[in-house]
Amino acid sequence: MTVYLIGIDGGGTSCRAAVAAPDGRILARAQAGPANILSDPDRALENIADATRAACNAAGIDTRSIASACAVVGVAGNNVGDAVHYVKNRLPFAEADIESDGLIALHGALGDKDGAVAILGTGTIYLSRQLNTVTYTGGWGFTVGDLGSGARIGHALLQETLLAHDGIHDISGASASVLAEFKNDPRNIVEFARQATPVTSAAMRRGYSNTRNRAMPLLRDC
Repeated sequence: MTVYLIGIDGGGTSCRAAVAAPDGRILARAQAGPANILSDPDRALENIADATRAACNAAGIDTRSIASACAVVGVAGNNVGDAVHYVKNRLPFAEADIESDGLIALHGALGDKDGAVAILGTGTIYLSRQLNTVTYTGGWGFTVGDLGSGARIGHALLQETLLAHDGIHDISGASASVLAEFKNDPRNIVEFARQATPVTSAAMRRGYSNTRNRAMPLLRDC
């Protein structure tokens, strides 16, 4: 029986899977939705499985082989032990190691060399390696960290829009666009923010960063 190797890159926006032969030769890749195991572990598990099945299908491999595969799962949110334990016990693989999505990005960019990477997406994390010692900075999640992330910028854009609506700050092209999107009713913004995830908050930033008055200069005083 062939034991396939599975590589997972699970971030706050999407999950990518690669299936490889025992010699490490990549056979196919595929992608699914978010896989942050801290913010939504069950959804992360679903998307890890979906991406893996899609990669196996693309490679012409029977998906029943997933149950005997060995995997390295690099995911956002791995720095909280309970989340790792919960997810690891429910992964579809015979064996799996869970690592930070930042660590696999560091190794992908540098191999075994010293250096540093900054990951700026839905969340943020910075990693460096010197003499085999890896140092992590940030990556603590949307609630208390990720200060340079798309999620935080989108959240700050909503705050700025409410300040503009209340006359505390001057209205800008970005805040005017956000107000229009929410039918000029701040209550709609509050309701959206109440239910927003890091992904939907980051989508606010993507949607309005290219307006006439860009969001980034506007947010510097938030």
